[in-house]
Amino acid sequence: MKNITAIAAAVALFVVATATASAQVTGPNAISGVYAQLRKQTTYAVEMQGEQVVLRDRNNGQTIVSLQQVSPQCVKVVGEVGNISNAASAAQTLARMSQVNCSSRVGTWSLDAGSGSITMHHNLNPRFLSTSAIANTAVLCCDALRRTRLL
Repeated sequence: MKNITAIAAAVALFVVATATASAQVTGPNAISGVYAQLRKQTTYAVEMQGEQVVLRDRNNGQTIVSLQQVSPQCVKVVGEVGNISNAASAAQTLARMSQVNCSSRVGTWSLDAGSGSITMHHNLNPRFLSTSAIANTAVLCCDALRRTRLL
């Protein structure tokens, strides 16, 4: 009986140690670490604006995505795709939105029915991803938005 208790305690300790070791970045430091990683790339201009990181097109200064840590488990990447009222055909835009949501490696498009605004968002968990992985995903989101924007 003592052996079973000792084994159970060892397994519990192992699980706790493994869960703690797998955590990459937690708390308010995640976004500053992501900012530091993003400054290493040269494709997009990077700014820290308060509690969020903004990536801009180097050619025209237009904001492509912003990153914000909304909780210890979530860094949100958001970018504006366009507005359905500006699209030539709402039906074509909705079909394109569906196609992107089914096939894109990063980001999900969503439609605000009231304003017609279409945004791309992608959520990342800093407890399971390194700041480098979050920064790389943010760059992938920028690349995807530059290819698919309706603006």
